[in-house]
Amino acid sequence: MIEQKANRNPTIDILRGIAMLMVVLGHTMTGCTINAENSFLFNVIWTLQMPLFILISGYVTKYSRPITSGKACGKFVCKKTFAYLMPWAVWTFVVRGLLFKQTLYLNVKYILFHMDSGYWFLFTLWTIVMIYGIAQFLSERICAGRNKFAKLLVVTIGYVVGMSILASIGFAMGLSFLCIKLTLYYMPFYFVGYLFGQFDTELFEHKYGNQIKEITTSGCFIGWIALLVRFNFYSIGDGGIRIILRALASMMGCIAVCGFVSKLFVNGPKPEKGRGGGLLCNIGVHSLEIYLIHYLLLSMVKFDQTPKFGEPAGIMIIVLNYILTVCIAYGITRLLNRNRLLDMVLFGKIR
Repeated sequence: MIEQKANRNPTIDILRGIAMLMVVLGHTMTGCTINAENSFLFNVIWTLQMPLFILISGYVTKYSRPITSGKACGKFVCKKTFAYLMPWAVWTFVVRGLLFKQTLYLNVKYILFHMDSGYWFLFTLWTIVMIYGIAQFLSERICAGRNKFAKLLVVTIGYVVGMSILASIGFAMGLSFLCIKLTLYYMPFYFVGYLFGQFDTELFEHKYGNQIKEITTSGCFIGWIALLVRFNFYSIGDGGIRIILRALASMMGCIAVCGFVSKLFVNGPKPEKGRGGGLLCNIGVHSLEIYLIHYLLLSMVKFDQTPKFGEPAGIMIIVLNYILTVCIAYGITRLLNRNRLLDMVLFGKIR
């Protein structure tokens, strides 16, 4: 049964579910086999998992109320800070630091400069959301009563200024500080999602909207595969042109996946349960919880000698660990969700 609130978009939850399953698969592959990073499958996962999450996060801003007052802005900041930083702090310092005695997670200085070793995604998303929220608030105040395009222009300017300030902090403190390097990389994906959310209705109501969607999906899929065959984006490096190529591949991959999902799993407003939409929907609804929990469950089954990726033993141990990790993480999630206090403290959800 799909636990779907009336105001949730099932397509978005299915996409979140796909992205979350890719995250777990990627971590499982690298955790229990050798040389998985050089495989084509890992290349696919690497270019999709986090860009897709960020793109979706930008898109769903279309369902949020405009921030039109100082009070609304303060409420927005408090709500998003609690939703993202509460789980980040609890799982970093309390769960992994104190309960699991991973002492590096009790070293505040180390965490501030090495966030990519833990739950960096939450801090990165919080930073992006704060910059977007402030830009959107300024847009509503400056362009009150004006058309959508005037507001969009101010949001764009505010967002770019926010990126510039963040980059300045990164160059002063080091790009690893507060995970600024990754945040700057993913900020364009969030903004593209936001832009698409502003115009998707008009686009698909256009006379040739479906044709445009089909052509775009096909073109992005072909371009994405072509780049995946040519480059290993996990090890390609961080030179200027390489970053652009990686971002281009990820953007095309995300667009292709979104286009295919809307055709394969969604028929009208509800997902088709018979095609796996219901399962993906549930995983997507609880993607945050699974993301936080699955780190503690990876590679539960191990061989005396770590097998190579692609070998029969390697495939077997990946499949076994993957199924165990997803099932147990989902089961723990559903159990913890039953307790409102734990749901609030561990996952930042207030009901």
